[in-house]
Amino acid sequence: MRPTWAEVRLDRIVTNYKIIKDFVGSGVEVMAVVKANAYGHGAVQVAMSLEKQARADWFGVALVEEGIILRRAGVRGKILCLGGFWQDGLAKDCVDYDLTPTIYRLDMLDALQRTALSSNQKVKYHVKLDT
Repeated sequence: MRPTWAEVRLDRIVTNYKIIKDFVGSGVEVMAVVKANAYGHGAVQVAMSLEKQARADWFGVALVEEGIILRRAGVRGKILCLGGFWQDGLAKDCVDYDLTPTIYRLDMLDALQRTALSSNQKVKYHVKLDT
C-alpha cells in the first residue's frame, strides 16, 4: 500500500466550482470533469453535490459508460462524453441516456445520425477537430 491518502471535502469542491463560476461570469458555462470516478474522488457524489448545491452547467466524462453511471444515479445535467464512442451500440446509449458525445470521425457521425433517425430524436454532439 502507498503511504498516501486524499481527504475529499465535497463542500470545498462546491465552493471552488462557485468561485470559478463567479469569476467567469453568468454568461459562461463551466464543466466539472468527473471522468475516472472524479479522479478517484467519487464521480456520483461529486456530480450530485455540484448539481444540487452549485447548479453545475456540465459534467465531463471520458466514456459513455461513465455517463450512464451518472444518469442511473440521478444526475440530470448535461453530460459530455469526452472520448466519444466507438461502437454503434454506444451511439444508442448516448441517445437513450441523453449524453452528448464528442465526434471526431465521420463514421461516428453516421452512427449517431442513424441512431437519432431510428429513435426519431434530435441529438446534440460536440465536434472535435485536430488542427
